[in-house]
Amino acid sequence: MDLVGLLKENEIKHPKLEKKLENYKSDDFSEIYLFFDYDIKKIDEYNKDNLETQNEKIKEMLEFFNNETANGKLYINYPMVESIRYFRKGLPDEDYYTYTTNLFVGRKFKEDTNNFSHYKNLDFITSKDENQQSNWRHIINLNIKKANYICSGLNELPSEKNSINQQAIFENQLSKYVYSKNEISILNSFPLFLYEYFPIDYFN
Repeated sequence: MDLVGLLKENEIKHPKLEKKLENYKSDDFSEIYLFFDYDIKKIDEYNKDNLETQNEKIKEMLEFFNNETANGKLYINYPMVESIRYFRKGLPDEDYYTYTTNLFVGRKFKEDTNNFSHYKNLDFITSKDENQQSNWRHIINLNIKKANYICSGLNELPSEKNSINQQAIFENQLSKYVYSKNEISILNSFPLFLYEYFPIDYFN
């Protein structure tokens, strides 16, 4: 699959899109990463896709986009990218691993984040806590631990990085939250992406 070519075609079809890839070809990119939101559509009489069908499509995408040097690698935010600041207390928010939201929250999650988050914008990411510890490091640590909690039930750094890969997180979200509780465990994938590129001791 020529993902770069596909994206270029999409830019051509939609005049409002900036043609950022116009002067590039597939060989110009050694790695490709995709960041998607787990935005499940509510099932009603007008929606023919049921929950299982939507999740099956996501599963297929995770299986296909599983290598950054080949087809590209997919990362999923639960439920969406705004999870990067869903902390109800100042960092480090040790209750973060418990935070969930309704499965069909949709765009309302943006409003919920504004209402519930201790931080009202993204400026906090580059700041430090009262002990002069980097907030970004807290964000990475908390999301890694939470991914491990979702997969293993342990709110701690995993012993092996691969134990919290994207497929494992997705499958455990389905079994422990989506199908049993109609919930999603809030999680951001950008810290998990960084986690794969740094030694585990960096996040202690």
